[in-house]
Amino acid sequence: MRPPACAFTAALRRGLAALRVDADAGALAAYVAELDRWNRVYRFVKADRERLVTHHVLDGLTAVPLVRRFGPAVADLGSGAGLPAIPLAIALPRLSFTLIERSEKRRAFLSAAVAHLGLRNARVAARAAGERFDLVTARAVAPLPELAAAVARERLAPRLLAYAGTRAAIDAALRALPYPAAVQRVRVPGLAAERHLVTVDLPDGETGP
Repeated sequence: MRPPACAFTAALRRGLAALRVDADAGALAAYVAELDRWNRVYRFVKADRERLVTHHVLDGLTAVPLVRRFGPAVADLGSGAGLPAIPLAIALPRLSFTLIERSEKRRAFLSAAVAHLGLRNARVAARAAGERFDLVTARAVAPLPELAAAVARERLAPRLLAYAGTRAAIDAALRALPYPAAVQRVRVPGLAAERHLVTVDLPDGETGP
């Protein structure tokens, strides 16, 4: 049975208050319910519906201040199930989000979710097709040095915002990164695991190493 969107609303409201993010909890709950429905069949995300809220939606929303600062044109690389792009698009309606996903099955879900939520500031694409953005976001897509090199090579944006785990793992990745980067620790409501955001500045016109 598909869980009602209201089942997620209370947990989302508590998380939004803890993050100090002003977003439509009802729209976020509707997204979680839709993802949970598809996830039962396609297993896009290895998480039950409670973990979808804490480990994925609220985790994605920790970047709201940085995305607001570096927008307005944002590309989410390897968007998968729309994390973090769809929660960010709900929280930041004045910014535009392009959800880049190669998998046709995942793109079908993303298109359905964007339509279901009525997100006018989000669109789905299989590739960037030579477009230029202000910011690229990425979550659990590839190792940081490889990811930064790909964004630079394709000249997608002058800046990359990557979600990361422990500081020890980040420090190891930074040693192999030829670009300047800033690391910010974030706390996700309901999640004890160590989480960070890494902002990488890419030289304009960089063609990659």
